Amino acid sequence: MVGKIEVVTQQVFALISQQTETLESKEGELRYEALDRSLMQEISNKMGRFGVQETDWHSIEDWWPNRTRFLEVDASLVSTDLVTSLQSLLVGQYGSWIVNINVYEGLSSGAAVHIGPLNVYASKCVCTKEVFLIFERGNGGRPL
Repeated sequence: MVGKIEVVTQQVFALISQQTETLESKEGELRYEALDRSLMQEISNKMGRFGVQETDWHSIEDWWPNRTRFLEVDASLVSTDLVTSLQSLLVGQYGSWIVNINVYEGLSSGAAVHIGPLNVYASKCVCTKEVFLIFERGNGGRPL
């Protein structure tokens, strides 16, 4: 269920990706950190079930209070199946979260080239034109 795919410029993408929230207490920070860590584990489990090699993706370990889990993924993995799988995690306590994927060509080669960003929401995706073209390629050119 990829839902709607919005293709935007890099500048618009940067603006919509700036949401943050204030954590009111140390307890709130600990709860947020636990949620973030739990979502990361769920994503890791999904990637493992896909048979994705650890050299083709990784999680950014830093976190910010913005309900976003950041990943770097090789372009060869970007497909409707991957996005749908990640969207299946964005329910319940994660319904308002985002999985931000920075897409790279040749991620495991040591000479990776950044293609662009892809935000996965519960019912839509937002990406740049460059990533949209990778998305189409990952679906064998089939309509999304």
